[in-house]
Amino acid sequence: MQQESHGRTVTNRCVPHPAAPADLPTTADAMFAYLHKSTYGEGDTRHDLGNEVVALAEGYLRPAARAALYEAVAKVPGLVARTDANGADGRSVLGITWTSTTGYGIGNQDEFLFDPVTFAYLGSGTTGVVVNQGIVDAVRQRP
Repeated sequence: MQQESHGRTVTNRCVPHPAAPADLPTTADAMFAYLHKSTYGEGDTRHDLGNEVVALAEGYLRPAARAALYEAVAKVPGLVARTDANGADGRSVLGITWTSTTGYGIGNQDEFLFDPVTFAYLGSGTTGVVVNQGIVDAVRQRP
């Protein structure tokens, strides 16, 4: 990556990272436990869990880990499926949301959005929509 700094070009080294974390749990119970202990030190409320789920879901996950993530989310009490949700692009989507015990809920802004036919993850809230996702072998390569 190159950027200008005080009239000179500074080059930062590109550090590759694995596309998918290899150590994520692949069962619902193990993923549920992982979510409870991995909430960035913020706490263990539904809101904190929701933030953790969004952080994981927006990345690339191995299929077994993604399935475990969704199965773990289904264990959270108080989930609500909304068939009247809309994605950031305006299309009708399936929204999964809940409110926290503190009154500060995931709500419409941060609900998980899925394609109502394929159930593919589309993003969260009104901030974005996953259009396509892929893995490449080299910098600047496109999937």
